[in-house]
Amino acid sequence: MAYNHEAVRTVHPNVVVIDGGAGCFDIDGNLVTIDEALVADETARLDAIDQSTQYQRDREEAYPPLEDVVVALWESVIEDRAADAIAIEALRQAVKAQYPKP
Repeated sequence: MAYNHEAVRTVHPNVVVIDGGAGCFDIDGNLVTIDEALVADETARLDAIDQSTQYQRDREEAYPPLEDVVVALWESVIEDRAADAIAIEALRQAVKAQYPKP
């Protein structure tokens, strides 16, 4: 059986090896009996967390590169040129609108 490894290790912390074909084993190599219902519940919980934070990963990929932000801030604060900083902020707001918090 294919398991969500994180879910198995959360509900069965004594599991150190997960072999989809042979089963789950503790540190001494003993087979651990897996409570399928607990693993299914934990998998559902982890999936819900993953889905609720997907917008964060989407935003991270879409935001302007950090180097561009630093240069724009430098130019805005030190060189008194705000155009790039304003453009970067417009891009950030567009990304937030495209990937809103749930």
